[in-house]
Amino acid sequence: MMTKITLLLIIERESKKLGIWNQLQQIWTQKYILETKTYVQILEAIVKQCENSDQKDKALSISNSIKLIKEANVQYTIDW
Repeated sequence: MMTKITLLLIIERESKKLGIWNQLQQIWTQKYILETKTYVQILEAIVKQCENSDQKDKALSISNSIKLIKEANVQYTIDW
């Protein structure tokens, strides 16, 4: 996940230098949102599995990670 965020930031910075970020922004933002939503959905499924298998600590840890991901992506107004 961090690699994708880093890549997005590099592409944003470099495409701004080239004056083409306005053309790329919507495409990259949509791709990032889709991948982030997919990642969160996978984590949510893992949380349910952990809860069902009595791994409450692991479920709580992953739930906290999901919360942080959602808070970090507020600017994209993702429909979770």
